Amino acid sequence: MCAVDELSRGTRRKAFASAFLLVASLFALFSSGCSSHNGFNQGACRSRSSSIGLGATINICPSIQSVEAVPTSAPVGSDVHLEVVADDPDSKDLSFTWTPEGEGSIHSAGSKVTFRCSTPGVVKMVVAVSDGECDDSEEFAFLCTCAVDAGACDASP
Repeated sequence: MCAVDELSRGTRRKAFASAFLLVASLFALFSSGCSSHNGFNQGACRSRSSSIGLGATINICPSIQSVEAVPTSAPVGSDVHLEVVADDPDSKDLSFTWTPEGEGSIHSAGSKVTFRCSTPGVVKMVVAVSDGECDDSEEFAFLCTCAVDAGACDASP
C-alpha cells in the first residue's frame, strides 16, 4: 500500500469523525428532548434547551471613546473634573485607573473623578480602562494656573 493512500485514508477518517460530531451536536441542539415513552401524560413532554460548549471564550478589549477635562485650565486650589467614556461590548464590569504623571494614582474606580490642582503647570494624566483581561489607555493634559490671590507665581512647567 502506498504511503499517500494511507495518509488520505487517515484524513478521510478525521473528516468523517468531525462530520459525525457536528451532526450529533446539531441533533442535540435542535432536539426537543421528548421521547415516545411519556406514559399517560403527553403534556409532560416539553422542549428543553441544549447547548454546545466549544471550549473557547472570546474577549473584546475595552476601547476609550473620549476623555474630557473641565475646565481645561484651573487655578491652584480648584478642581478639574475628569471623565472618560469607554466601550466594551462584552463586559459592563470595567475598572478605571487615573494616574497623573509623577504622582500616585487617583483612588477611584469610576469613569468620573475630580483632580485638585496643587501646583501650577501642565498636568499630564493617563487614564486606563480594564475588563480584567485586557485594557486601553490614553494620555491627556490640562493646565493648573496660579491662583488669583497667590501673588507672584511661576506657572511654567
